[in-house]
Amino acid sequence: MTKSKDNRYQLFVLRHGKASDEVFGRDFDRSLTDKGIKQAEKIGAWMSSHDLKPDFVMTSPAKRALMTTQIVTEKLNVEPQNIHIASQIYDADLDTLLEVLANCPSPNHKVLLVGHNPSLEYLVDCLLSTPITSVVANDDRMLPATLVHLEMNINWSQLTANCAQLVSISHGKFLP
Repeated sequence: MTKSKDNRYQLFVLRHGKASDEVFGRDFDRSLTDKGIKQAEKIGAWMSSHDLKPDFVMTSPAKRALMTTQIVTEKLNVEPQNIHIASQIYDADLDTLLEVLANCPSPNHKVLLVGHNPSLEYLVDCLLSTPITSVVANDDRMLPATLVHLEMNINWSQLTANCAQLVSISHGKFLP
């Protein structure tokens, strides 16, 4: 187990990389595009270079989220037993995401949550006292492959509104 400084809890909220717009089946089965793969690789490399290896990973079972998770966790050398597929993350609302996090094993101080918008934006907005701002004109605050790094002094089962501090926001689209 890797503890963060001062025994704080760190949450890395990651939206999956750019996914194909073409849906031949279900939305659930959409793959990452080549751009999405590169974005996920950049986020994984950025996390690695900043020593942001999670203790535990929770991911949506949707194909694009699983692909993103695999790419990022390979870059970070996360052990497979520390990666959990949580079906509730796909098409989740805020309460469901808070419940998923509340069930995270408490010894894990650094958790990566890989999922989808708009629920990830709702989660980040809830946990922060000031909402994150958009970097593009269409007000999409969490572009594909956006990583929001939050820190809090309470454990996963105690998450409430305004309990976190923003550490950083990184967009795979803009990383070198």
